[in-house]
Amino acid sequence: MNQDVLEFVTYCIKQLSLTLNMKQGEVYRRLKSAFLKNRRPYDPEILRNAL
Repeated sequence: MNQDVLEFVTYCIKQLSLTLNMKQGEVYRRLKSAFLKNRRPYDPEILRNAL
């Protein structure tokens, strides 16, 4: 993963945490868990269920 991708992912997690009023670590853990379980991170339904 290059620096640009890392910065973008960090930005997205931060914005989600602010929007959802959750800690950044919790957002990260939920997204990571959903992706590992389903292996289809592009599916919007997985994102909705994770958060």
